[in-house]
Amino acid sequence: MTKSLFKLVVTALVFAFGCAPEDSGATAQGTPLAVEPVVAMSLCNQYMEPTKKGIKVLTDKAAFEAELTASGLGLIPPEVDFAKKVAVAVHLGEKPDCAYSIDVTGARELATSVVVEVTVTTTTSTKDCSPNDSPSNPVALALLPKRDKRFTFMELSASKVCSP
Repeated sequence: MTKSLFKLVVTALVFAFGCAPEDSGATAQGTPLAVEPVVAMSLCNQYMEPTKKGIKVLTDKAAFEAELTASGLGLIPPEVDFAKKVAVAVHLGEKPDCAYSIDVTGARELATSVVVEVTVTTTTSTKDCSPNDSPSNPVALALLPKRDKRFTFMELSASKVCSP
């Protein structure tokens, strides 16, 4: 059962992000890397152009600032030493309501790549609570140690119950 679930997650990864982890996929432990969250927002109830689902690895200040502007986050960019770090921007794409969020939740360095874990959380309704029904554009940005390796991404799923 566990192997089937693992294959399902890896298959979902390939379809969702066009890449799959290598070095035996998620079964390879690798070395954990520090993840420094910059922001994770649903961008709910905000007028903006819908975003497309995707991931970007940003390796310089200009690209990082352009991403913050394009994402509609309105943040003052933190100082980042791009000689030592990269930023990853993860967009879930436009969703029909505010029940979705996305976070960069982990990273591991393998022999030839860095696998970045991205968790998509879905909020389920209850009789007393339901997520706002406005369209949303979930986005997350995080900093990771710079590595001269290919970055791949693993999408994980989580759920939570709406609380008033």
